[in-house]
Amino acid sequence: MRSVNEMNLEEIVEQLKAKKIKLTTQRMEIIKFVSKMEKGHFEAKELFSVLSKKIPSLSIATLYSTLYLLVDLGVIYSFSDGQKTIFDFNPAPHGHFVCRICGKIEDIEIKKLDLEKIRGKREKIEIVIRGVCEDCLKRVKD
Repeated sequence: MRSVNEMNLEEIVEQLKAKKIKLTTQRMEIIKFVSKMEKGHFEAKELFSVLSKKIPSLSIATLYSTLYLLVDLGVIYSFSDGQKTIFDFNPAPHGHFVCRICGKIEDIEIKKLDLEKIRGKREKIEIVIRGVCEDCLKRVKD
């Protein structure tokens, strides 16, 4: 999969056109905004609060549908932290550590995962480790 930074805006637009996806002004603004992001995790409602100031007519449904189009293209990644959907600008295979106290999300490198033993077509790998981050553990000890 190629990240947002590896797939330029024109390539994203061409792939959406090839799928006969209508490129509305709202969709294009979302894609442009996301294509400028380099890394990090976000919830759709966080992105909505930023984008709705720029695009007052934007609906949360349009935002979600556009984000999932980008997930389908492999431009961004989505996973569940157990309560909500998190979007990630890094679509490369990796895991996540989610702190149950502060909610911080950290990327975790997957050193070895033997996928060759899986028969059939792999569509998504999701590894989410829940616990308490180092910072929160320090606060509890103090």
